[in-house]
Amino acid sequence: MRYFVAPEFAEKLRSLPNIVDVGGAIQRCLAEIEAGDRAALERPALDDPLPADGISMHVVRFGTVRVFFSIGRNAEGDYALLLDFTVEATGPHPARPAKDPAVNSALNPNFNTTINPNYNTTLNPSYNTTINPTYNTTLNPSYNTTINPNFNTTINPNYNTTINPSYNTTLNPRYNTTLNPQFNYAYDGPFLYDLRASREGYFVRANDRVMLLFDNKGAFVGHAVKMQNGGFALFDRANRWVGHLVSHAQGGFLRFSHDNKWTGFVI
Repeated sequence: MRYFVAPEFAEKLRSLPNIVDVGGAIQRCLAEIEAGDRAALERPALDDPLPADGISMHVVRFGTVRVFFSIGRNAEGDYALLLDFTVEATGPHPARPAKDPAVNSALNPNFNTTINPNYNTTLNPSYNTTINPTYNTTLNPSYNTTINPNFNTTINPNYNTTINPSYNTTLNPRYNTTLNPQFNYAYDGPFLYDLRASREGYFVRANDRVMLLFDNKGAFVGHAVKMQNGGFALFDRANRWVGHLVSHAQGGFLRFSHDNKWTGFVI
């Protein structure tokens, strides 16, 4: 069967750490796709499909590598679209270099002062009141109930089971290892770091408004709700407001407590 490569697939492959050599395994997976037809590649025995919104996905495996794809048809016949791949591992591994603050200093506020709120006060809610929930009540869940899970049950995992990893195991890295960086080298976060750039955990995107937060062991510890300024309000497992994320120009976030103390960053 013919195959095409999605841009996200190619980008992920380019950004893998140098220590991860998956080229040969991926080529073996592609050879299996090329040699197969729709009936062979759609068979359930291949593996459990990776969940996706409205997309029927299939997988081939070689060694620790799994390649996920969908099957379509055009005037020339059936084709496979390569969507994603995972690389299983047996222990914790660093983030991909493009997103690792130990490797890419542009993403590390300790080295890049343009994203350090102690130097760039436009990112510091103690100086910039437009990003301070105490002054900008649209960012404060005590006033804006649309971002408060205690009032808006669509963003509350205790009521909306589609965003609760205890019920929706496709969002739970302990069941879905494609979302677990301990088992999937290629997982790209976002990752949460403390001020010393030590990883504290990672997020899983539940939908376009909610991200779920897990610690390094894969335990569900809280969630984040998107705000109108592009940042996120942070809540613990009991839906208590514990802080907020402020976006910056490098594509990441700075983490602040609910009383605006800088406590970490997300990339």
